[in-house]
Amino acid sequence: MERIDNIVAERGESEVQRGDPMPLVDSIRESVQAMIAEINRAAEFEMRETDQRANDEIAKFRESQAVRHRETLNAEEQRTGNLAATAVKKERLEGLESFINAVIKDVTAAIRSDMRYAEFLADCVIPALENFRGKRVSILVSEEDGELLESIKGRIAQACPDAEYTVKPELKAGGGGAMVIDEENGVIFNNTVERIVFRNRDRIRREIVRLLEERRNEMEGLR
Repeated sequence: MERIDNIVAERGESEVQRGDPMPLVDSIRESVQAMIAEINRAAEFEMRETDQRANDEIAKFRESQAVRHRETLNAEEQRTGNLAATAVKKERLEGLESFINAVIKDVTAAIRSDMRYAEFLADCVIPALENFRGKRVSILVSEEDGELLESIKGRIAQACPDAEYTVKPELKAGGGGAMVIDEENGVIFNNTVERIVFRNRDRIRREIVRLLEERRNEMEGLR
């Protein structure tokens, strides 16, 4: 209405009074068109705003999903890497343990062929006898080591002058060494090769690993 009043004022009251409706119609038409244009502009702006907000939300959602997927992928890659590293480490340790077991087995199997074995057998028996207080002692060895004990029977008698000792064959001493038993007091000294290896396995293992490391360093130095 304000626009219509302005137009009427501009064109003069005389034209309106003459009964010519066109200025009024034109003014109304222009006002309506202006209002429609303004509404369209407002609607277009609102649509753009809505589209922008929707696009922003979509972009945020996509980014959040991408971040989530990357985190999931990274976590899965890390988990897979850890599993692979653990598997490799386990395989290496198993291989190392198998090698160590093989070395120990070969060494213990060949121990009797070592020229120092007779003295080793004496060391398995004499110190134990020196710590006994009973009057009856049993020395358990393999059948083939019984003959070696004959060569040190003087040392055995000296180690237990007040006791009687008996040599007996024992399958548990089949790998070498001896078991010495104080029959009166029930004290057992198990110095079989198998038991000695068991008691010293960690030290033997460390020594083998050290030798392997030295060998590997030597090989790398030759490259």
